[in-house]
Amino acid sequence: MAIDTGCRLHELVAAHFAQPPAPGAAPAEQVRTVEKDHGRIEVRRCWASDDPALLAWLDPERPWPGLRSVAAVEAERRLGETVTHET
Repeated sequence: MAIDTGCRLHELVAAHFAQPPAPGAAPAEQVRTVEKDHGRIEVRRCWASDDPALLAWLDPERPWPGLRSVAAVEAERRLGETVTHET
């Protein structure tokens, strides 16, 4: 599988962190923050991994020399009844 663009890498990384870890896979580091301000609640989650198997799968033809880790950030904003998500 060749990854042609950064957009494709974004899709693969987001999909990887959206699913439960495979048995025996190195767990991803995870951090969660919550901020309240001006009637808005924002929750951010960040996952990061330097698992060599994951990096080899994401970068099989080495288009990104020096790739050592990947991360994903998810933001959820709540303002009244409106909830938005961004990855």
